[in-house]
Amino acid sequence: MTYWWVIIADLVVLFMFSWVKNDWLPSWVKGSEGEEKVLDELKKLPKEFLHVADFYAPGQYGNVDFVVIGPTGIFAIEAKNTSKKSFDYNFEKYLRESKREAVIIGKFVKDNLQEDIWVIPILVYTNRKIKVHYGEHPQDGVFVVGISWLNKIIQDRPIDPHLTPEVCEKLNLELNKQGSDFV
Repeated sequence: MTYWWVIIADLVVLFMFSWVKNDWLPSWVKGSEGEEKVLDELKKLPKEFLHVADFYAPGQYGNVDFVVIGPTGIFAIEAKNTSKKSFDYNFEKYLRESKREAVIIGKFVKDNLQEDIWVIPILVYTNRKIKVHYGEHPQDGVFVVGISWLNKIIQDRPIDPHLTPEVCEKLNLELNKQGSDFV
């Protein structure tokens, strides 16, 4: 009988250890936590940068985690909150996903606003334990950064003369119609 208590105690300790590591959480919960971290970062941007969360383009599968519109460009942001030790885990898949989302946003902007503006894809890893070394050097056209670099990539680009405050507001209003959250 004493052995059962040892087994139960071991299971409780094992469960508590996995709880601390968040390994037991479903991927959508981890993803939601990562998106909250990105939102916290985006709120630090100057007020001329507008953002829409959880954008769904009509007729498209899936969503774009965040779209940022500002004087330096339009950005499609894909957040990854992986608990893996290396960002190489599913890296090629995440790059394709980020590029596809930028194309979706670009097409939406062109179709709905008759504006032909390049959308910049950003893949951001929100787990600070993962060291991402690309910074300002895009990988296959995608900026791949850790959360601490996100706002730097957005702000440190040249001003796009087409993205006046009026155009940014117009884009924001149209994109917001398809977003589930206005932030």
